[in-house]
Amino acid sequence: MKTVLSLSLLVLLSVTSGTSVFAAPGGESRVSSMVGADGRIDLLGLQQKWGRRKHSPAISTNDLEFVNWAETNVVCRAGDDSLTWGVLKPAVDFQLKYHPAALPAGSTFNDIAIFSAIAKRKIASGLVKSYLSTAVLADYARKQGVVAADSSRSRERAIAGAVASVPPEQREEMAAMLKDPASYYSRRIDNVLLSEAFVETRIRPTITVSDDEVTNAIARCQASIAEAAAKNIEIRESMIKLLADLRDGKEQFETAAERFSDCDSADDGGYMGEFDTTSELLPELKDVAFALPTNTLSEVIETPHSFNILKVTAHRNPGDPVPGEDDETEDNEAVTLWQIERDKIQPPDPLDEGKAREYVYSEKLIAAVEQAKAKAIEESKPYSPFARKKDEKKVQNLLQRIRKQEQKKQAENEK
Repeated sequence: MKTVLSLSLLVLLSVTSGTSVFAAPGGESRVSSMVGADGRIDLLGLQQKWGRRKHSPAISTNDLEFVNWAETNVVCRAGDDSLTWGVLKPAVDFQLKYHPAALPAGSTFNDIAIFSAIAKRKIASGLVKSYLSTAVLADYARKQGVVAADSSRSRERAIAGAVASVPPEQREEMAAMLKDPASYYSRRIDNVLLSEAFVETRIRPTITVSDDEVTNAIARCQASIAEAAAKNIEIRESMIKLLADLRDGKEQFETAAERFSDCDSADDGGYMGEFDTTSELLPELKDVAFALPTNTLSEVIETPHSFNILKVTAHRNPGDPVPGEDDETEDNEAVTLWQIERDKIQPPDPLDEGKAREYVYSEKLIAAVEQAKAKAIEESKPYSPFARKKDEKKVQNLLQRIRKQEQKKQAENEK
């Protein structure tokens, strides 16, 4: 059975196991950005805005300096394929236009400019990584003489799919960019089509699946199903023990949530917020939450994907005032909800012979593409000044600092 390797799968295969796609330049320094009268970003010391040096976020000059780049500046390269800022910038502006970065009310012009520069840097970084994810293999394929079969028709279908994938208000602009064969999105589509042609002509013909491999896949699947069932029993038993410790006072709910919960609310001690009867909540949880007395713990609740312990700290009846909202009431009953959640281990779907053969084929195809990508990376030596994973955290830290500063200013003004 032939398995289609989709465009999204090619993107997912952009980095082979244990191999970085990017070569990382150095040059770290503590810098900031301010907007001059000419609209350009000047890189200055953060001391003026953020105070003492030890409080200055450490980011690279490349994080913000790129907004002053000339159109000929190369933003990424893979072998003979290079992308300039002049080609990338319209795609960055398009993303920023339809995905604006929001700042708290009262933000200053400089803060907005800094935030905008950082947002552009993040968008540019993502677009560059997406481009390189297919440019590496496309460059490798091109050098081996691979040509995309029926390229014009395939390209038309790819363009139609790209236009249809964005919201209606963005489609006209996206279509206009795709009409330009030199645009970022057009070049990326060409790379995708060439990468797919390489997979179809150079990799698929080498993939075979034996009967023994099918038998082994079925056995592995059955073992995984049994293992998942056993682990879920362990998780449930651990939650039952935790519930007993909570009721006996050996564990505190908030501390236990921080230590054990898999829910995002763990960082807030399990606090989920207020839910009314119209809120989106799993039926298994909603039924228990609205029946649970204040400041009592539920039994361990099993849902298709998790085990949960709930606690309700407040009930609000229809017509009662909304906390924190003067003279405002709502018609629905509501509860203030806390939870500790442990995710279930999700077992694979059972495999019959046909599905097992398809699974093994896909597994071997992916492995072969990864091997080809690893070789392509070695030969093309892809590079981008955006491609340093540690910078993502630094950018996030700077964004958080901006938000905290604005929130502090707003709180002081309200006083």
